[in-house]
Amino acid sequence: MPRAPRRLAAWCANIRGGIAVSFAMALPAVLAVVGLASDYAMMTKVRQDLQHAADAAAIAGAREIPLAMSNAKQVASAVRSYAAYQLTKDSAASDAKLAIGNLAIDIEVVDDFSAVKVTISEAWTPFFMHFIDAGVTPIEVTATARYVGSTNICVLGLSPSTVAGVQLWSSARLTANGCSVYSNTNSSAGFTVMDSAKVASSLNCVVGGYKTDLAQSVTPQVVSDCPPLKDPLQERPQPSFGSCDYTGKKIANQNVGLSPGVYCGGLTISGTSKVTLSPGTYVIKDGPLVVRDTASLNAEGAGFFLTGKLSLVWFTAQTTISLSAPIDGPLAGLLFFEDRSASGIRIHRLASNNARKLLGTLYFPKSILNIDATNIIADQSAYTAIITQSLQLQSGPNLTLNSNYGATNVPVPEGIAGSSQVVLSK
Repeated sequence: MPRAPRRLAAWCANIRGGIAVSFAMALPAVLAVVGLASDYAMMTKVRQDLQHAADAAAIAGAREIPLAMSNAKQVASAVRSYAAYQLTKDSAASDAKLAIGNLAIDIEVVDDFSAVKVTISEAWTPFFMHFIDAGVTPIEVTATARYVGSTNICVLGLSPSTVAGVQLWSSARLTANGCSVYSNTNSSAGFTVMDSAKVASSLNCVVGGYKTDLAQSVTPQVVSDCPPLKDPLQERPQPSFGSCDYTGKKIANQNVGLSPGVYCGGLTISGTSKVTLSPGTYVIKDGPLVVRDTASLNAEGAGFFLTGKLSLVWFTAQTTISLSAPIDGPLAGLLFFEDRSASGIRIHRLASNNARKLLGTLYFPKSILNIDATNIIADQSAYTAIITQSLQLQSGPNLTLNSNYGATNVPVPEGIAGSSQVVLSK
């Protein structure tokens, strides 16, 4: 028993020696892990700073596009100066100073002089990580910003989340000549083009994400994460109207002309009827506007205000539709104006296979516009703009939207022609 304390003390001494040896052996690995963690944190910080500078420089370059008059050198010079300042905080920074900091800036004006791509790299050398991965440096980031100021709005889907703002299926086609297709939907499939459908425009933009099943479904490629567009017509006053001029008006197998007024209970045109509308405002109240069978509806200078219950539009497949919006008055430039107080999500349906002229703006701020014709639609119009909660094309229509505003005296509502903004796309 008296020897026990001495033996215990000797054993502890041996343990301490083992711990010291073990610690000495583990120390390089511990230092390597700490060094790698430090390198990674520093690399992340460097990448974030470079990305911030690239984003800001690309946006600055995109804003320069309308001022540069196709002079790519002017845009590149502005971007380089801006990026250099962002990176060095020196307003007189030169390429030589950037080189001292192991920084390089590459600038391209792309997509027919509508976008600026900025690439920034830094030859930063980590202390540990380059032993593991020699390709970890240089650190390189890219940003692309697009100027969409010269584009016009052909389609604006207002739906923020309930349904996709733009949807095409079943070999449908949407061609927007000289104008943009825009979806305010913030979901991952806010711009959907499936089942061999195709979209071609000057710009395709969505607040959220997009869904396509073919690589070439959309031209140019959809730009995601766009800022939402304001409804350009939200301040447009709704037309005022008085008491009913007609109640439950139905026209069957007749060739007649109609005058502006308040059509309570809607207006139905059927059979072989051929109806011509005089210029003015047609209030469709508490009932639908229906053209069916082989009937035709023709108008120069007529616009429809849809208000009350069941005030929907329905044009069936065998009908002939030729419409031109008013050149003046409360509906100047508007073919259809849906009452903003309409409740719930409603569906307007355009299935006519002979609706080649729809000159003006179709404004359905509370509803879905479904086009399921199997022929070319609206191609003989100088311009057609669609603003709706959701535009849905299916069953093979070829919706062709033009933006030749100078070819008609039908006015273009403010905010549709030449809307401008800068979009950071990548």
